[in-house]
Order: sequence, then C-alpha cells, then structure tokens
Amino acid sequence: MLTAGHLREAVPLLLGEVSARPNSAWLNYRLAWALDRLDMPDSALVFAERAWSLSPSRERYLAELLKSLSMSGRSDEVLALAGYVRGGGVARYYVAAAGDAASLSYLRTAAGSEDDSTAADACCWLSILCLTRSAAESSIALLERSVSLEPADPFYRSLLIQREAEAGMLEEAMDDLAVLRMARSRDPLYWEAAASVAEAEGDDVRLAWALRRSWQARQTAESGRALGWALFSCAGRALYRGDPELAGQWLEEAAALGVDSVLCERTTEMLGAIAEFEERSDRW
Repeated sequence: MLTAGHLREAVPLLLGEVSARPNSAWLNYRLAWALDRLDMPDSALVFAERAWSLSPSRERYLAELLKSLSMSGRSDEVLALAGYVRGGGVARYYVAAAGDAASLSYLRTAAGSEDDSTAADACCWLSILCLTRSAAESSIALLERSVSLEPADPFYRSLLIQREAEAGMLEEAMDDLAVLRMARSRDPLYWEAAASVAEAEGDDVRLAWALRRSWQARQTAESGRALGWALFSCAGRALYRGDPELAGQWLEEAAALGVDSVLCERTTEMLGAIAEFEERSDRW
C-alpha cells in the first residue's frame, strides 16, 4: 500500500506493473488508490472497477470503487452498489452519504453493538455524516464514544481533536493531542490534529509548520491543498498585521506547491498587489 511520499512519481511505475499484470487485483487497487489521492477519480475508476471485479469478496476494493464514484459525483452508481456492502467501514459510509437509508439505519444500529470495534466504527462514520448536516455537538459526542471504545485508535482521536478545536474546546483538544503525540509523533494524523489546534489558537506559524509536516509525511492532493490554502490565509493575516515580507514568503510557498489552479491565481494576484504597494511606497 502506498501510504506516503511521491505519489505522482509512483503512478507511472504502477501503470507499468498493471500493464504487465492486468489481472492482479492488488495492483489495480493500488493504482486506483494512488490516483484517487491525487484527485484523479475518473482515471482511478477503471482500475478500481477491475480490482473489485477480479476479487469481489475484498471489501477494501469495493470501498475504493465507491470512493472513486463518490469523488466523481456519481451518486446513483454508488447507491446501485449498496447491496454489495457487508458490515461497516468506509464502504458503508460512502453508500450512507449517498443517501442509502438502509445503510444509515445499519450504522445507527451498529453504534449500539456490544462489540467495541463495531460500535466505534459506526459512531465514527455517523459523526462524519452528522457534520455534513452541521450537527457539531452530535459529531463530537459520537467521536468521544469511538475514542472511549477504542482509545488506541489514532484515527478516531485525531478526528475528535479536530472537532473539539473547531468547537473552541481547546483544553479538551490539547489533552487529546498530548495523548496522540505519545503514540503518533511522526504520523500525518498527528500533524493534522496539531494544525487544527494551532488554527483555533490563532498561531499561524505553528499552523503552517504542522501542515508542512503533514504534507511531507503524505504528499496527497488533499494535504497539499490544506497546506496551500492555509498559507494563503496566513499571508492575508500577515498583511493585515503589516508584515508584507512574511506574507510574500507564505504566498510564494503556497504557489510553489502547484496543487490548485485557483490557489495559484489568488496567490499570484496577492503577490502582485504586494509588489505594487511596495513599489509605490518606495516613491513616497
């Protein structure tokens, strides 16, 4: 499984491997996984479909296919596959998010399961579904239950920290971040959670630092966009404080990422405005 590093460089290698072994479900899945995390779901779809057709009993292959379809906005096709989902997990989340009432009912029932891992998983996905409906308090309560049931799982705790920080529960978020740091000091989950706390505290330097570490640990389109737009926002606040030099540094770093065309346009415009302002200032 590709979990970090240079996904763009890996894709050509994976394409070559899939070309040589087109009937390998695992290779097709790995290529689909990489393409989805580069925000290329339309390209990923053919490989995700092939992986699942070659090994329909593997739930992770179905989940990746559902992810590709969901990212492509093909909700009807996600719903058409709902009957193939078994148990909970991310596959169940995708069909529930697409509007499958039976899957939502499944998650609600599973949240009360006597099996801790089953209940924690269901509570986690329900919390994300709650958040899409702007039910922040319910989302936090569900994640607190996930963490209480599976305290060693970093995914649940990192999500909880982000929700607590967004809700202004800084003391709780920092306590949970300390627990996460003990076990996942070099993990993207930790850096994403740390960035949420820094943002809630208004610490732009630490926010940019944490998101850089997240980007370095897992160079996906999502982590790159998170860093780029955070740097853009930090630059705007630096300008407001009267620090165009720092703003320029952050804007140049955001533009260099090359992860979002809109971001590149905005950073170029702001850099131009700073340059024009400084040129006029020199003539005063």
